[in-house]
Amino acid sequence: MKSLKLKMLLVLLPIILLSLAVISGIGYFFARQVILKNVDEILLETAHSSANKIEGWLNVQLQVVNSNKTTLEEAALSSADELSYLSAVLKSNPNFSDIYIGTKDGVMIDGSGWTPPADYDPRQRDWYTLGNAAQTATFTDPYVDMITNKLVVSSCVLLNDTSGNFRGVLACDISLENITEFIKQISYGETGFAYLVNNKDGTILAHQDDSIINKKLSELEGSGLNELQTNIASGESASSVYTINGKKIIAYFAPIPGTSWSVVTAVNEQETLKSLNQLLINILITFVFALVLIGFAIERATHQIVKPIHSLDSSIRIIAGGDFTQEITKSNLLRKDEIGIISVGIQQMQEALRNLINQVKTESRYIEDDVDQVVGNVDILYDNIGDVSATTEELSAGMEETAASSEEMSATAQEIEHTAQQIAARSQEGATEAEEINRRANQTKENVIASTLKAKEALSTTQQNLKDALNATKVVKEIDILSDSIMQITAQTNLLALNASIEAARAGEAGKGFSVVAEEIRVLAEQSKNAVLKIQETTSRVTGSVDRLSGCAQDVLSYISTDVVNDYAVLLEVAEHYSKDAKYVDELVSEFYSSSSVLLSAIQNIISAIGEVATAANEGAEGTTDIALRISDTTQKASEVQEIVAKTKKSTYRLAEEIAKFRV
Repeated sequence: MKSLKLKMLLVLLPIILLSLAVISGIGYFFARQVILKNVDEILLETAHSSANKIEGWLNVQLQVVNSNKTTLEEAALSSADELSYLSAVLKSNPNFSDIYIGTKDGVMIDGSGWTPPADYDPRQRDWYTLGNAAQTATFTDPYVDMITNKLVVSSCVLLNDTSGNFRGVLACDISLENITEFIKQISYGETGFAYLVNNKDGTILAHQDDSIINKKLSELEGSGLNELQTNIASGESASSVYTINGKKIIAYFAPIPGTSWSVVTAVNEQETLKSLNQLLINILITFVFALVLIGFAIERATHQIVKPIHSLDSSIRIIAGGDFTQEITKSNLLRKDEIGIISVGIQQMQEALRNLINQVKTESRYIEDDVDQVVGNVDILYDNIGDVSATTEELSAGMEETAASSEEMSATAQEIEHTAQQIAARSQEGATEAEEINRRANQTKENVIASTLKAKEALSTTQQNLKDALNATKVVKEIDILSDSIMQITAQTNLLALNASIEAARAGEAGKGFSVVAEEIRVLAEQSKNAVLKIQETTSRVTGSVDRLSGCAQDVLSYISTDVVNDYAVLLEVAEHYSKDAKYVDELVSEFYSSSSVLLSAIQNIISAIGEVATAANEGAEGTTDIALRISDTTQKASEVQEIVAKTKKSTYRLAEEIAKFRV
């Protein structure tokens, strides 16, 4: 059997072990989140600040190119002076590896003195195409310069002559060595680094490792690099995790405004979690130390609990043997914890048992005297039970006759109740039908009122529309007036044409051309006259049709305003009478239903009363019969009580002998 101390250790240690493990796990998790968040913030800030610095440096170079563009456009330089100017600019700016002009004629003017091959056409170059559309300097994608064999980027801009006409493109090759050195100087911790990537194809433009410059991310050996290249191509700032050379790298990238490049800051995840691993070791050491310390504390605490329990166990065993003179240890009684409460309880129980045993001894003597008295009373009871049994049999016969009569009354009352229920049900159906009739009457009345309103609204609307249509026919009269005016103009035109013909005839040969014109005017006037006559004829027919339509519309409106409206009024009056009759029938059926309900309730009360009488009679008959049986049984039991009392007397003797064994 396991001891209490071992049980407490087996219960408490797993709970404490689990609690410490949970607390340690939570602490480790939050510490890891804080460290990674801190690293993320630093990498993101570094990426953005580096991108802003590179942007500022590139903007300075663009300003220089724009300044040279302005100088060349405003100064009328000869070819030799222009070449000298470009050479001076190249020497004065260490960031420029070359500066040159590609003219629209395909001529290349290079400030470095480089002589292009015979088949070299600057107009076929990317920098020329890009600069041709740029009013301010812009950058091309990085490429390897064929002269210096270094990674450069060209800044190009459209170039005009002093008259503002297109001349060609001014371009400047800017070395990325400064940016590369700047990128190499970016660091974080022991393994943190940065590199510059082209967003379009993932080409690495600057990196601490020169061997991978000008390579694409997708060409490196590792996992997650394709995803990194895809994310960078989106042109937005974000984070990514990838693995290269077996090392897991945390990276943040930020685009450089105005370019298609992004700065990527990265660090080895193992370095970021280095302090976290040390924290985990410290947590495990603390965990083991706390577990040992808590186990020792539990062992000492259980010892302090178990020691007084052993003392109580010894005292309880003595008391269980019947010796109630055994005293509980005083030190246990003075304790203020559960052990003290149990000790006091045992002492109180011991005192109570002492009093109980003394009381049992006293009461056993009283019981012996009472048993003798009970024997005498049982004899008297046995004689009285015989007399009660005879009277009960006579009462039982009378109750049976009463129960039979009550059952006949109950059957008759139930038939009456069934008839009353049928009447009430028919009344309920009539009330329901009356309510439905009343509802239909009200609905009909509402429909008639609504139809009347709609008819009046339609009449009013039609009258207004007809009035508007008649007003519109006045336009036809205006057409007649205009036709008359045109006829007058036609007549005057004919007269004018006649006069023109006369004058042309007088003019002889010189007036033949004018005579032809006059004839055409006359013909046109005749055509206009014929057209006007047709218009007047059509207008006359339209006017007649409108007059007939107006008469028909007036007849329809008269029919609606008299016959239809009067019919609606009659129908409304019929609906009102129908509604009143339905309401009267509804009230009549409702009163009949109320009366039948009251009658049914009264009949049910009578049936209930008769049922109660019958039930009471049956119960009385059954009760008297049962009393007779019980009295017979009681007679037998009384005989048995006599025997039990004799046995009880013997038991009191034995009880007194057993109580005498206890020491109190």
